[in-house]
Amino acid sequence: MTRERRRRLDRAALPLVAGIMAVGAWALLVTPDVLADDTGWLSPSANAADSGGDGNGFEVNPQNAYANGGGAAASVNNGAPGGWLSPDDPTDLHRYYNYGFSVPAGATIEGIEVRLDWRLDGSGGTNEIRVDLSWDGGTSWTSYQSDASEPTSWTTVVLGGTADLWGRSWTYDEFNNANFRVRVHCYSDPVDQRAFYLDWVPVRVTYSAGVPGQVAVEKGVTPQLSESPGQVVTYTYVITISNAGPSNVSVQQIVDTLPAGFTYVTTTATSGIRFPDSIVSAGSSVTWSYNTPYPRISAGAFATLTFVATSSNSVGSYCNTVAVTCGGSIGTVTQSNLACVTIRWPTFDIEAEVLGLRIIVRVRIENGQPVILSWEIIP
Repeated sequence: MTRERRRRLDRAALPLVAGIMAVGAWALLVTPDVLADDTGWLSPSANAADSGGDGNGFEVNPQNAYANGGGAAASVNNGAPGGWLSPDDPTDLHRYYNYGFSVPAGATIEGIEVRLDWRLDGSGGTNEIRVDLSWDGGTSWTSYQSDASEPTSWTTVVLGGTADLWGRSWTYDEFNNANFRVRVHCYSDPVDQRAFYLDWVPVRVTYSAGVPGQVAVEKGVTPQLSESPGQVVTYTYVITISNAGPSNVSVQQIVDTLPAGFTYVTTTATSGIRFPDSIVSAGSSVTWSYNTPYPRISAGAFATLTFVATSSNSVGSYCNTVAVTCGGSIGTVTQSNLACVTIRWPTFDIEAEVLGLRIIVRVRIENGQPVILSWEIIP
């Protein structure tokens, strides 16, 4: 009598390629998208001096800051009357408005940029130009942003950004001639009096037009089946973020919660999205974070992130949870029971011939002992 022990042939058909999402579920969220459009650089057509300093802001040709080139607005006597700066209020301020925005009704505001083409008359002292914004005609103001480079020749600086809301949420109807204001601060400490020159102060607003987009989160793992309980096995996970469009989406953070007993090792690759700016692994949770400007996934495209984890778990089924945070009003999309790994005892087919009959016995080895699952006699 001869005996032959062999592995089940169907094991060879197990998925072996990471990125084919054989196990996974879709988490769909219909929502306004981000970074879909912008107003372009728009110029002001009105201005007014604000209180502060000597109270006259850019007292020389303030309208010259309406356009790029053609002369500059000037604040040549910052601070208190008499020329020297007031220790209590060493800043001249000036408002610019009437930008003629055309942000669509219902749009989601994603970022605000203010461009300053400016210079000082010379060096000395401590000087910076600051900007804050108003959404209610100048009654309330955001925190200011500033440039302290102290240029003595013409310099262009952009404050804010395509994903910078200046510390608050904005509505589309706050961008009109009645509500929106840019306030420019010419700041100096009370040491030297510097003249500030401003050539242009345009604004650009990035917004989503309220067109629905569809974001999908999926995850897979290789191998899905392990027959090595209690032994260290390496698993490759692929997180896929798909954007069905019609607009772009931005990705800010990805968080994966591994099953108990699984240990994160390393992130090996990304596709369609840049490598994360930071990776933090704490317990069973792994967080991949992006800094601004956030990476974008175009309409109809997808991005993947691949990482490796190990486990020596015993028999059981082990699934993951993944959460992806997108920009704007999309928020966090969370999906559980993804990329499930099954760990089981190894299974064998044992074949033998007895008196001209072929016998196949299917056996599982549990704790070193055979357990017969089935048997078959073939004439």
